[in-house]
Amino acid sequence: MSVLFRMCKREDLRQVISMIKELADYEKMSDQMVGRAEDLEKSIFINKECEVLLATLDDEIIGYSLFFNSYSTFLCKAGMYVEDFYIKKEHRKQGYGLAMFKTLARISKARDYQRMDWACLKWNDSALEFYLNNLKAKKQDEWFGLRLNHDEIEELAKIDWFHNFTFYYDSLTKMICYYINASKIACNDIPHII
Repeated sequence: MSVLFRMCKREDLRQVISMIKELADYEKMSDQMVGRAEDLEKSIFINKECEVLLATLDDEIIGYSLFFNSYSTFLCKAGMYVEDFYIKKEHRKQGYGLAMFKTLARISKARDYQRMDWACLKWNDSALEFYLNNLKAKKQDEWFGLRLNHDEIEELAKIDWFHNFTFYYDSLTKMICYYINASKIACNDIPHII
């Protein structure tokens, strides 16, 4: 039996969500898993925010990897950020994980990505050993991972930088429009707040 890789289709989403829940369980983060298949469908197929590579064995989905574009300003080139990498427990230690990473590397090469990045939980020794020994990945010890969650984003967005300055996103024109004292002063396709 050989493992085959293909991109996720809409009809695969329930199985992908099920594996995301298994991964959240394994990572001791089940309480944070609130996403739904509908959310994932929108992210993959409508907004094109991410992609999902599936590993299949005799038409059974045995693993997935969710990834999206990253960018290096130092290289001025795009890269791949691997958000999730998961092989079902009963199919581990059979070379399928290495085969999936090789497939991700081929996708990266075909798209001229200059690097692949991902995170590994500090306590996950077996995954870290796999990444360092089998993939020859390098730890990024000089960086701290930082994050703002939804509540922190909401709070930060409330900061009143200019008392009479407001802006909104116009979904029809895909523009950010800026106002001072209710008078429109500019519209840009990229939000710039300085």
